Amino acid sequence: MEFFNQHRYYGFDEIDEAFYKKYLHYLQSKGLANNYISTLVAKLKAVMKAARLAGYHTSTAYGQFKKPQEEVYNIYLNELEIFKIFKCLNINNRQKEIKDAFVLGCWTGLRHSDWGRIGMENVNFTNNTLRVKTQKTGEWVVIPLHKYVRNIIK
Repeated sequence: MEFFNQHRYYGFDEIDEAFYKKYLHYLQSKGLANNYISTLVAKLKAVMKAARLAGYHTSTAYGQFKKPQEEVYNIYLNELEIFKIFKCLNINNRQKEIKDAFVLGCWTGLRHSDWGRIGMENVNFTNNTLRVKTQKTGEWVVIPLHKYVRNIIK
């Protein structure tokens, strides 16, 4: 189903309940997860609101657009489980690198895209912190260094 024609523009006044239903159906037909669709709907609503406040249209239909969501089950390791991974001994050098990167990710909470770029210039051993500019948001974060992370970095 191709809902969006690449040569067709939709005016602000066309963004109504019928458009919203077709848009949802189109996104779902692409196999997107509900939580991602929810993000796209939120962005659409934000653009519509900004355009209305700027005087480009008077429609308020977008205010009724509901963001579909699904329950998310977050799986995590507890401290003992991370410790057991940290203490693995009978592994080769490549497995050790992977293990260290995984433990570093667990204890910093950084995304893979961020901890993969960490260098010694990001580490402050004086106050035991890690300072990183995140790739996704461009924001600087300062993270206390857990003792396992300090050990891995050394």
